[in-house]
Amino acid sequence: MEAFSQLFDALPQFGVIICKICQFAVVPTQVETHLRTHHPAQKQKQRKAMQEEVKRMDQVAFDKDQVKYPDPADSPIAGLPVFEDGFACKKCLYLCRHRTGIQSHCKEVHDWVNLQKRGRQKKDVQQEKIWEEGQHCQRFFEFAQWKKYFQVSKQPEQGREHRSSEANDEKIERLVEEMEESMVEKRKERVIGDSSSRYLPNPWLDFVGWDEHLKNFKRSELLQMTEGGGQEGREERTEEQKQEDRELAQACVANQRLIRKAMATC
Repeated sequence: MEAFSQLFDALPQFGVIICKICQFAVVPTQVETHLRTHHPAQKQKQRKAMQEEVKRMDQVAFDKDQVKYPDPADSPIAGLPVFEDGFACKKCLYLCRHRTGIQSHCKEVHDWVNLQKRGRQKKDVQQEKIWEEGQHCQRFFEFAQWKKYFQVSKQPEQGREHRSSEANDEKIERLVEEMEESMVEKRKERVIGDSSSRYLPNPWLDFVGWDEHLKNFKRSELLQMTEGGGQEGREERTEEQKQEDRELAQACVANQRLIRKAMATC
């Protein structure tokens, strides 16, 4: 399915499907919800078709315990962000990105005792750590019940920055395209005469009676009339305007990440 392959990458060796734009794995049963939330330009028929496509895949993990993870020595998985602040347990494969998280794990699972108490520390107190800091890691899912970090090998700084830059540029370009497609679709809808729309100045339209006179026209038809029946007067978008669109898309992506992080924290 071409529409599916444009948005997702299937990784059968791990049993996951990666959203190329959002750069994280989607829970197989939530593909339709993911598309409706993060990619509203996709129509309902397309969303349902993609969900059915996933259901027919044999090598997709429909349970979180069926997901396979790479070895710590493996290279990072393309299409996923790499984090460099991981805390990796030396006694098992547990990994997280917060000091309190690794300390809690070591206490509960490995009976680790924290000798450093609050207040001034004695110089002769040696605290043994059974974890390593600054580890490179990734994660497949953002969904809380499926979220799990896994360690990957460290890559050369130059190459990692280059791949990250390329991934971000591609993500922004795709987001801009989706935003433009969504705007075009909305312009084609019949908005005149819809008194329930919160985007219309209803009191003024009721007073002048425009909604009654123009309710049978499409917005695109009315725009064409105001432009003299053609596209000759429409100016080409400048490179500066395109750059502004890309920056706006990047800001939207950052806001989405912040919202998802805030929801996960709550």
